Amino acid sequence: MDLFEHVAEHAVLYRRMLSEQGSARFAHMLRDRLTEVLAARFAQGARPSGFDDVPARLHAAYVAGALVGVVSDTVLAGGTRTPRDTAAATWRLLRG
Repeated sequence: MDLFEHVAEHAVLYRRMLSEQGSARFAHMLRDRLTEVLAARFAQGARPSGFDDVPARLHAAYVAGALVGVVSDTVLAGGTRTPRDTAAATWRLLRG
């Protein structure tokens, strides 16, 4: 949920950077940063079970891409979801 709270606090910045007129470099850096954080967490044992046949870094990149999509939708759609609601819905999607 920390990610979504951070995004909510800085929604104007994320909206500008992820909009059609935004920065592909920013989106790329965000995805890379999320991949690094997730890969490190996975290496520490925080990886969901059932994915032992998938390389941890690939799994991290997959989740990071999904998170960038959720962050983009959250700030660009201008909805009324709270960070907690967004985190819960995202977790549900990721768990399948």
